Amino acid sequence: MSQTGAHSMPRAVSRRIMKRGAKGDPVVVVFDKSGRPKRIFGYDKYQRMQKLPAKVQPWKHRKASIAPDPLGAVRGKVIGRLSRDEIYD
Repeated sequence: MSQTGAHSMPRAVSRRIMKRGAKGDPVVVVFDKSGRPKRIFGYDKYQRMQKLPAKVQPWKHRKASIAPDPLGAVRGKVIGRLSRDEIYD
């Protein structure tokens, strides 16, 4: 069977699972969006990583994104009045 199938495990990931499993520690495997195993953690480290966002609260430190104006308007002053001809030109 080919190792390039959609459900095959990358060799680096399988090595890390085997290494951690050989120590007798519990292993947590995190999968990516396509369903392939991507990251390997020890159980203790995984639990610490899960609690970290609640402690650090990154959503409070993020800069608010300002969506650009879809029409490309620029802030400025109106210098004079526009005539009807200039509006519909």
